Amino acid sequence: MLPARPRQYDPCDKLEPLPPDSIKTLKDDLKAAFQTLHALRNLSPSDTHPPAAEEAPDAQVELQDTADLWNEPSQQIIQNHLASLKPLPERQIAEICAATLGQTNNKQWFVERKRRLTASSFKTICSCTKPVGLLKTLLYLSDRAVSEVMVDGRDHEKDAVAAYVSLMRSMDVEVEVFETGLHVHKQHPYLVASPHRLVSIDGREGLLDVKCLPSKKGMTVEDACKDRKFCCALKDGGASLKTNHEYYYQVQGQMAVTGHMWCEFAI
Repeated sequence: MLPARPRQYDPCDKLEPLPPDSIKTLKDDLKAAFQTLHALRNLSPSDTHPPAAEEAPDAQVELQDTADLWNEPSQQIIQNHLASLKPLPERQIAEICAATLGQTNNKQWFVERKRRLTASSFKTICSCTKPVGLLKTLLYLSDRAVSEVMVDGRDHEKDAVAAYVSLMRSMDVEVEVFETGLHVHKQHPYLVASPHRLVSIDGREGLLDVKCLPSKKGMTVEDACKDRKFCCALKDGGASLKTNHEYYYQVQGQMAVTGHMWCEFAI
């Protein structure tokens, strides 16, 4: 029996050479379709080359996952990074807000929220004890609702706003509401908020945040407040938002980011 000869077969020998910008085109297409795809970080345009040694930019000091974030060197790195984030021009802030109208129905809204801290996450951030998991959640935001409350809120947001306006006008309160987008903090561009509406009452402008809670549908205020996990508690004959609840942090964050002095919180 003759010894087997090694196969001489190259599956790529008949393929045409790729255009020089093919990887860049692939990366752009993937980025447009999947903005949070981790593999994008490993794709580099084929027509780019690392800068020469004398032209290389200063290396950024990075914190390792195992670093103690509370020691002095780490805190100095963090403070230096925050100081490097310059405020955005007011015109750019206004453009971002206008370009993100529709919020969850607008792809640009998701783009602008990336790598920024949103008011809806302020309670989680303030009470965080394990930052690694939280960091992944914040860096790789999803445009998909992940809870019944979020889905129901998106589906019935307009109904809730209309009910609020109807209730206020039934009490002879002159109220107007306006859609709004993503607001960027004037001094700290990494802080953002998305109130559901801007609201004007007797010529004074504030915010409106509505919550649609399926589990409390049809309940009286008294019955809803019996639930210890509910966002409100009975106080002076009415419902008051608990100061340790995530919604309280969210509302306070919205006012801080937008510069408004008050917010109507409607359930």
